[in-house]
Amino acid sequence: MICKYSQLCPVTFGAGSITTAGEVCKELNAQKVLIVTGKNVKSTGIPQKVIDSIKAAGIEYEVFDAVKMDAPDYTVEEGADQAKKMGADAVIGI
Repeated sequence: MICKYSQLCPVTFGAGSITTAGEVCKELNAQKVLIVTGKNVKSTGIPQKVIDSIKAAGIEYEVFDAVKMDAPDYTVEEGADQAKKMGADAVIGI
């Protein structure tokens, strides 16, 4: 079951929702997406499913995979710098 709830930013979750990332980005008129993850999560293959969905939607993306548990401020700043440099108008956190 795929569910959505909104707060300051929309959140999509539920079984199979990972494959709708590109569709959701299109609904939000996103042109450039920063995918944020950590190396351990990246090794599960889950981020690749998001990337595949983003690619299928024809949306530009970059991956920031330096996130660690309880990320220090400098890591957050690195991700923010990458988002600014690429002109990201959406962020997907995994």
